[in-house]
Amino acid sequence: MTDRVISRPASKANSTTILDFLELVALIDPSGRARIDTLIRDQELQAEQAEDDFGDADTAKDGFVENIENEFNRRASALGESYPFLMTDDAEEIVLQVPENDPLAGSYLACLIASQIGDKGDLKLSIPDQAGLAADIITRMRRRIFQMIGTIALAGLAKGPAGSIGWPREEKETIIASMVRAVGRGFPIPVLEEPNWTALDGAKDGGVDVIAWEHTDMPPSPSVWFGQIASGRNWKGKPVIQDALNFSEDFLTAKHKNANHATIVPFDLDGDEEEAATLHHRHGTILDRLRLSVRFKEGLLLIADGIEMDESQNTLVAMTWVNEFVAGLRIINEAA
Repeated sequence: MTDRVISRPASKANSTTILDFLELVALIDPSGRARIDTLIRDQELQAEQAEDDFGDADTAKDGFVENIENEFNRRASALGESYPFLMTDDAEEIVLQVPENDPLAGSYLACLIASQIGDKGDLKLSIPDQAGLAADIITRMRRRIFQMIGTIALAGLAKGPAGSIGWPREEKETIIASMVRAVGRGFPIPVLEEPNWTALDGAKDGGVDVIAWEHTDMPPSPSVWFGQIASGRNWKGKPVIQDALNFSEDFLTAKHKNANHATIVPFDLDGDEEEAATLHHRHGTILDRLRLSVRFKEGLLLIADGIEMDESQNTLVAMTWVNEFVAGLRIINEAA
């Protein structure tokens, strides 16, 4: 039972939230399994209590399971062998099956947790507070784990190196120092020796968390990317475009003529197509959970090919964080 650490999805929940719930139950439960039929009975009970019409039992069950299967297949297609779950042949259970030392599986699980954590998540996933360290767990996720994931993913999107410049930077270096390293790896715009007068006093990252640029054997790189990593739910109204313009003015000698922009979030864009189109238009590109996974996988391939980038030495930290988080949740659950 996991009721102590996660809320069951509402009777009208979409298939994204429902599969998130099943995946989280399989992740948290020591058995590594989540039963779909148990959730179906719960959904029927909720519908009865709310006096909603769940419809003909067999027809409703078939449609419910089909929607879960479709969403499962969508995720499995994006992650391939790194997808850390499987569905039994009878479509009755979701089973945890994490490939050993797989950075992509770890990044997916970290994003799954981040998208549902706390009171604002649809499933209100609890935050373990072992020895009063709940704040530390969340801080590490936002500042280090998701920073690593976003950096590698933007590299995959740009098809080249990436720089992790969001605050706090791992080595506590200045923006200028981190950008000098990026220029040494092929970032095509020279960096100023000191921040421009336009930079705000005490600016730590200029509103930009990640930069990336296309790798080429014939420099300069033809395109650059500015990315913002957003783990909070208020990201929709905060596109990185203006911050990128300010960053170029404050720290670079010029603006690149082929600059692109991306907002990186752990959530799954399951809204209507019109809203999704509007958000992509405002943000340039949105790397939500599955798009993020695809680009993260491409970033890992670049690292394997010898492309130097920030965070390349940290690709396994996501799974370490997930294991610590789950261990804390199990302590809460077992105390019930």
